[in-house]
Amino acid sequence: MALSDQRVDVIRRLLKGKVDVDEVALLLDLSPRSVRRLRERFIAGGPDALRHGNIGRRPAHALDPVLAVRVVALAKDGYRRAQR
Repeated sequence: MALSDQRVDVIRRLLKGKVDVDEVALLLDLSPRSVRRLRERFIAGGPDALRHGNIGRRPAHALDPVLAVRVVALAKDGYRRAQR
């Protein structure tokens, strides 16, 4: 079971009253406050609200693709001339 699937399952059990916030916190290795925040996000947006907000986005620290190609080209050939 993936982490997000586990979170959805445990939060659903919390909403049904089968477990309490402290038990969910232990199961998910979170603080009770984080569990309450997850519960509120789940109520407001359903299971998709528990996904990380950056899924599908390009990382902020990723190199520009043009720069990456240039760096690879320099690493393969460009520095040979500089070392002589």
